[in-house]
Amino acid sequence: MIETKVSGAHMKVFTDFSKYGVKVRDAVSEELDAIALDVVSGIKKAMRRTKKQSKTVGKRGHHPSVAGFPPAVDSGHLRDNIEILRTGDTVEVGSNVKYGAYLQTGTKRGLKARPWLEPGLDSVDITMRMSAAIRRAFKK
Repeated sequence: MIETKVSGAHMKVFTDFSKYGVKVRDAVSEELDAIALDVVSGIKKAMRRTKKQSKTVGKRGHHPSVAGFPPAVDSGHLRDNIEILRTGDTVEVGSNVKYGAYLQTGTKRGLKARPWLEPGLDSVDITMRMSAAIRRAFKK
């Protein structure tokens, strides 16, 4: 079983392959680590390639991203603070940077969402990669 969940500034991928034995569990665990790294890479790539507005904002001349696209990089603080947390059969990718959740979901005060987790998740075919890892484990 594979399940993904996005909440605030965090995304979780849950797996449960324990009933298939040690070889499969180890293969899935190893692949889950690799997937998490690829998700982070996909997030950072999306931030670099985001669609920016033509107008500048603030004293430093920041070009914000268009609503609905990943946030544009200004200082790099959010991008540089994306973390991977592994707990058993669950991997969580996200950031504790306060404004990360605001960018992900938008705010009631008018900031439109600039989702930054989904592009990373969309860049990885989790089901295909887990299936391939399981097939390799059975061939060993």
